[in-house]
Amino acid sequence: ALMMQRHVDRQLARARMHSGRGAASANVEAVARQVVRVLERSPAGERLEWTVDVPEATWARIHPDDLAEALGGIAENAARYARTRVALTAVAADMVTIRVCDDGPGIPEERLQEALQ
Repeated sequence: ALMMQRHVDRQLARARMHSGRGAASANVEAVARQVVRVLERSPAGERLEWTVDVPEATWARIHPDDLAEALGGIAENAARYARTRVALTAVAADMVTIRVCDDGPGIPEERLQEALQ
């Protein structure tokens, strides 16, 4: 999970540099709900129970489109492998931590490197 987080962080930083959106901010709860609304209508997502547990006033220094793209990809993957549910949660302290958790089998340790490519 830590390696995946580092990969996502690098991709988001790269996207911000290329888009000129370094000073943008996004309401994490609003973006998470938007992503879930889209995925609930997908073939993989319509069979699942989705929950979003993000405090309303949680803001992150990222453009909303960049956050939606990153969360969308991760949540879509969770929907593909989940058995019955996917939960998006976030907490804010010195930084915002967003988690996308599903009840699927997970990535076998021996395939983790392959999955990150």
